[in-house]
Amino acid sequence: MAKKIKWNDRALDTFHDIAVYLEEEYSTKTSEKFVQKVLAKLKRFKSILQLVGKHPKEKVSGLF
Repeated sequence: MAKKIKWNDRALDTFHDIAVYLEEEYSTKTSEKFVQKVLAKLKRFKSILQLVGKHPKEKVSGLF
């Protein structure tokens, strides 16, 4: 099963604010590079989660 990374509202707002700040203070290219790097890291993290499988607590849930 594919793992999903869920952003909460605060995280999305902060991410957006950082991207806007970078665009205003530096350049659109800098902002886009930041966004792409973060999304690439999240994609890599998601693939690692799929390789690892369930969280250890989920494997033993029901035993306690």
